[in-house]
Amino acid sequence: MTDRGKNYFKDHRLTIFSQGPFLPLLSHWVFQSVFYLDPTERLFKLTLDVLGTVVFAWLLSVVFQWLPAILISFFFAHTLNFLFNAHVWVVLKFYGFVHHTPDEFSIFLNEFTIRVQQESSLTAAIVLGSLVRDELHQASDLDVRLLRKPGFLNGMQACIFQLQERSRAFLRHFPLDIYVIDDIQSLRKNRHDETAFDLITQRHYPIPSD
Repeated sequence: MTDRGKNYFKDHRLTIFSQGPFLPLLSHWVFQSVFYLDPTERLFKLTLDVLGTVVFAWLLSVVFQWLPAILISFFFAHTLNFLFNAHVWVVLKFYGFVHHTPDEFSIFLNEFTIRVQQESSLTAAIVLGSLVRDELHQASDLDVRLLRKPGFLNGMQACIFQLQERSRAFLRHFPLDIYVIDDIQSLRKNRHDETAFDLITQRHYPIPSD
Protein backbone atom coordinates (compact mmCIF):
# COMPACT_ATOMS: atom_id res chain seq x y z
CA MET A 1 0.00 0.00 0.00
CA THR A 2 1.20 3.51 -0.73
CA ASP A 3 2.19 5.90 2.05
CA ARG A 4 -0.77 8.06 1.05
CA GLY A 5 -3.12 5.13 1.60
CA LYS A 6 -1.65 4.41 5.02
CA ASN A 7 -1.96 8.05 6.03
CA TYR A 8 -5.55 8.18 4.82
CA PHE A 9 -6.68 5.24 6.89
CA LYS A 10 -4.60 6.32 9.86
CA ASP A 11 -6.21 9.76 9.74
CA HIS A 12 -9.67 8.18 9.57
CA ARG A 13 -8.92 5.69 12.37
CA LEU A 14 -9.57 2.70 10.14
CA THR A 15 -6.39 0.90 11.13
CA ILE A 16 -8.11 -2.48 10.76
CA PHE A 17 -8.21 -1.72 7.02
CA SER A 18 -4.55 -0.73 6.74
CA GLN A 19 -3.22 -4.14 5.70
CA GLY A 20 -4.71 -4.25 2.22
CA PRO A 21 -7.72 -3.44 0.06
CA PHE A 22 -9.78 -6.56 0.79
CA LEU A 23 -11.61 -5.34 3.91
CA PRO A 24 -12.32 -1.82 2.56
CA LEU A 25 -13.67 -3.34 -0.66
CA LEU A 26 -15.77 -5.82 1.32
CA SER A 27 -17.16 -3.01 3.45
CA HIS A 28 -17.90 -0.99 0.32
CA TRP A 29 -19.58 -4.02 -1.28
CA VAL A 30 -21.83 -4.47 1.75
CA PHE A 31 -22.90 -0.86 2.33
CA GLN A 32 -22.17 0.89 -1.01
CA SER A 33 -22.39 4.30 0.72
CA VAL A 34 -26.12 3.78 1.30
CA PHE A 35 -26.08 5.67 4.62
CA TYR A 36 -24.28 8.62 2.99
CA LEU A 37 -26.64 8.95 0.03
CA ASP A 38 -29.42 11.47 -0.38
CA PRO A 39 -32.93 9.91 -0.50
CA THR A 40 -33.28 9.83 -4.29
CA GLU A 41 -30.02 8.01 -4.92
CA ARG A 42 -30.62 5.67 -1.97
CA LEU A 43 -34.03 4.72 -3.41
CA PHE A 44 -32.52 4.20 -6.85
CA LYS A 45 -29.69 1.98 -5.59
CA LEU A 46 -31.97 -0.16 -3.40
CA THR A 47 -34.45 -0.48 -6.28
CA LEU A 48 -31.70 -1.82 -8.54
CA ASP A 49 -30.86 -4.43 -5.90
CA VAL A 50 -34.50 -5.49 -5.60
CA LEU A 51 -35.16 -5.61 -9.35
CA GLY A 52 -31.92 -7.48 -10.02
CA THR A 53 -32.71 -9.99 -7.29
CA VAL A 54 -36.22 -10.61 -8.65
CA VAL A 55 -35.01 -11.11 -12.23
CA PHE A 56 -32.13 -13.42 -11.30
CA ALA A 57 -34.32 -15.37 -8.86
CA TRP A 58 -36.94 -15.92 -11.56
CA LEU A 59 -34.25 -17.26 -13.90
CA LEU A 60 -32.63 -19.46 -11.24
CA SER A 61 -35.94 -20.82 -9.94
CA VAL A 62 -35.90 -23.45 -12.68
CA VAL A 63 -32.76 -24.91 -11.09
CA PHE A 64 -32.95 -24.02 -7.39
CA GLN A 65 -35.60 -23.80 -4.69
CA TRP A 66 -36.86 -20.26 -4.08
CA LEU A 67 -34.79 -19.51 -0.95
CA PRO A 68 -31.37 -20.40 -2.39
CA ALA A 69 -32.41 -18.79 -5.68
CA ILE A 70 -33.18 -15.53 -3.87
CA LEU A 71 -29.94 -15.60 -1.86
CA ILE A 72 -27.79 -16.31 -4.90
CA SER A 73 -29.68 -13.72 -6.92
CA PHE A 74 -29.20 -11.04 -4.28
CA PHE A 75 -25.45 -11.74 -4.27
CA PHE A 76 -25.24 -11.31 -8.05
CA ALA A 77 -27.49 -8.23 -8.12
CA HIS A 78 -25.65 -6.56 -5.25
CA THR A 79 -22.28 -7.34 -6.82
CA LEU A 80 -23.31 -5.89 -10.18
CA ASN A 81 -24.55 -2.79 -8.36
CA PHE A 82 -21.18 -2.63 -6.63
CA LEU A 83 -19.15 -2.94 -9.81
CA PHE A 84 -21.11 -0.57 -12.04
CA ASN A 85 -22.80 1.76 -9.56
CA ALA A 86 -20.27 2.24 -6.76
CA HIS A 87 -16.74 3.59 -6.26
CA VAL A 88 -14.39 0.64 -6.69
CA TRP A 89 -11.44 2.61 -8.06
CA VAL A 90 -11.91 5.40 -5.52
CA VAL A 91 -11.20 2.80 -2.82
CA LEU A 92 -8.35 1.19 -4.74
CA LYS A 93 -6.58 4.49 -5.36
CA PHE A 94 -5.44 4.48 -1.72
CA TYR A 95 -3.55 1.24 -2.36
CA GLY A 96 -1.63 2.30 -5.43
CA PHE A 97 -3.91 0.69 -8.04
CA VAL A 98 -4.75 3.99 -9.76
CA HIS A 99 -2.28 5.88 -11.92
CA HIS A 100 -3.14 8.41 -14.59
CA THR A 101 -1.27 11.15 -16.37
CA PRO A 102 -2.44 14.78 -16.39
CA ASP A 103 -3.46 14.31 -20.02
CA GLU A 104 -5.56 11.24 -19.19
CA PHE A 105 -7.28 13.09 -16.36
CA SER A 106 -7.90 16.10 -18.61
CA ILE A 107 -9.37 13.94 -21.39
CA PHE A 108 -11.76 12.23 -18.96
CA LEU A 109 -12.76 15.56 -17.42
CA ASN A 110 -13.39 17.20 -20.79
CA GLU A 111 -15.51 14.28 -22.02
CA PHE A 112 -17.44 14.19 -18.74
CA THR A 113 -18.04 17.95 -18.88
CA ILE A 114 -19.58 17.69 -22.35
CA ARG A 115 -21.91 14.92 -21.25
CA VAL A 116 -22.93 16.64 -18.02
CA GLN A 117 -23.70 19.91 -19.83
CA GLN A 118 -26.06 18.00 -22.12
CA GLU A 119 -27.91 16.30 -19.25
CA SER A 120 -31.28 18.00 -18.82
CA SER A 121 -32.06 16.63 -15.33
CA LEU A 122 -29.28 18.56 -13.58
CA THR A 123 -29.09 22.02 -12.09
CA ALA A 124 -25.37 21.82 -11.38
CA ALA A 125 -22.41 19.43 -11.57
CA ILE A 126 -20.29 20.54 -8.66
CA VAL A 127 -16.62 19.55 -8.63
CA LEU A 128 -14.81 19.37 -5.30
CA GLY A 129 -11.48 18.07 -4.07
CA SER A 130 -7.99 18.15 -5.46
CA LEU A 131 -8.98 19.43 -8.91
CA VAL A 132 -10.39 22.72 -7.66
CA ARG A 133 -7.67 22.99 -5.00
CA ASP A 134 -5.06 22.67 -7.77
CA GLU A 135 -3.53 19.65 -6.01
CA LEU A 136 -3.86 17.01 -8.73
CA HIS A 137 -1.56 13.99 -8.65
CA GLN A 138 -1.44 10.64 -10.44
CA ALA A 139 -3.98 9.03 -8.10
CA SER A 140 -6.43 11.93 -7.84
CA ASP A 141 -10.11 11.17 -8.21
CA LEU A 142 -12.74 13.35 -9.83
CA ASP A 143 -15.03 14.35 -6.98
CA VAL A 144 -18.46 15.44 -8.29
CA ARG A 145 -21.91 16.13 -6.84
CA LEU A 146 -24.79 16.18 -9.31
CA LEU A 147 -27.49 18.58 -8.09
CA ARG A 148 -30.69 17.28 -9.65
CA LYS A 149 -33.67 19.33 -10.69
CA PRO A 150 -36.92 18.97 -8.67
CA GLY A 151 -39.34 16.20 -9.52
CA PHE A 152 -39.33 12.40 -9.35
CA LEU A 153 -38.57 11.88 -13.04
CA ASN A 154 -35.62 14.28 -12.93
CA GLY A 155 -34.32 12.42 -9.90
CA MET A 156 -34.48 9.05 -11.64
CA GLN A 157 -32.97 10.47 -14.83
CA ALA A 158 -30.09 11.98 -12.86
CA CYS A 159 -29.46 8.63 -11.16
CA ILE A 160 -29.48 6.81 -14.51
CA PHE A 161 -26.99 9.35 -15.84
CA GLN A 162 -24.83 8.79 -12.79
CA LEU A 163 -25.03 4.99 -13.28
CA GLN A 164 -23.82 5.42 -16.84
CA GLU A 165 -20.92 7.59 -15.70
CA ARG A 166 -19.94 5.24 -12.89
CA SER A 167 -20.03 2.30 -15.32
CA ARG A 168 -17.87 4.16 -17.82
CA ALA A 169 -15.38 5.11 -15.10
CA PHE A 170 -15.28 1.53 -13.77
CA LEU A 171 -14.45 0.11 -17.19
CA ARG A 172 -11.76 2.77 -17.72
CA HIS A 173 -10.23 2.21 -14.25
CA PHE A 174 -10.85 5.86 -13.43
CA PRO A 175 -11.61 6.97 -9.85
CA LEU A 176 -14.87 8.91 -10.27
CA ASP A 177 -16.34 9.84 -6.88
CA ILE A 178 -19.83 10.93 -7.91
CA TYR A 179 -23.16 11.31 -6.10
CA VAL A 180 -26.61 12.68 -6.89
CA ILE A 181 -27.77 15.22 -4.32
CA ASP A 182 -31.33 16.41 -3.79
CA ASP A 183 -30.51 19.76 -2.26
CA ILE A 184 -27.55 22.13 -2.15
CA GLN A 185 -27.50 21.72 1.64
CA SER A 186 -26.10 18.22 1.08
CA LEU A 187 -22.75 19.84 0.30
CA ARG A 188 -22.41 20.37 4.04
CA LYS A 189 -21.30 16.73 4.21
CA ASN A 190 -18.04 17.84 2.63
CA ARG A 191 -15.20 19.82 4.15
CA HIS A 192 -16.30 23.22 5.41
CA ASP A 193 -13.27 24.87 3.80
CA GLU A 194 -13.87 23.12 0.46
CA THR A 195 -13.80 24.97 -2.83
CA ALA A 196 -16.41 24.07 -5.45
CA PHE A 197 -16.78 24.62 -9.20
CA ASP A 198 -19.85 24.01 -11.37
CA LEU A 199 -19.03 22.31 -14.67
CA ILE A 200 -22.35 23.37 -16.20
CA THR A 201 -22.05 27.13 -15.65
CA GLN A 202 -18.23 27.07 -15.49
CA ARG A 203 -18.33 29.19 -12.35
CA HIS A 204 -17.27 28.78 -8.74
CA TYR A 205 -20.10 27.46 -6.60
CA PRO A 206 -20.74 28.62 -3.03
CA ILE A 207 -20.88 25.89 -0.38
CA PRO A 208 -23.60 26.60 2.18
CA SER A 209 -22.38 27.52 5.66
CA ASP A 210 -23.78 26.09 8.87
